[in-house]
Amino acid sequence: MNHPSENQLHAFVDNTLSPQTMAQTAHHLKICPACHEKVREIRELFAELHELPTLAPSSTLTRRIFASQQKARFGNLIPVNLFKLLMGRAGITAVAAGLLAGIILGFSVTLAPENPFKDGAAAIWSDEASSTFYEELIASSDDY
Repeated sequence: MNHPSENQLHAFVDNTLSPQTMAQTAHHLKICPACHEKVREIRELFAELHELPTLAPSSTLTRRIFASQQKARFGNLIPVNLFKLLMGRAGITAVAAGLLAGIILGFSVTLAPENPFKDGAAAIWSDEASSTFYEELIASSDDY
């Protein structure tokens, strides 16, 4: 007699076999008391398991499991959580420093004089001297 495997008996209890295999296993269970007893034990075990209370794992256990999965998946390189990086103490300090630098630069631009060359090198050219210079420049370019 060819008995179904343990996995096949579990699949029979779970009703996950194909219709043809379900029919063959059901027929076998009618004529084989040993396999029939195994199926009864499997059903009894699942009934007892369903009666057990549901327990939630502690948060530390969950974190340790996820950390070990990440370590197994990525090796020693654990991915950085960008949100925690930006919103951690160093991230907040960096954002505050950036805002402060932006404010300082913004004030320095708005407080700058309208014409930065007003008192610089451009002021030494008088209108007469600049027109003479440009006339000489134009005249010399005609020679070429």
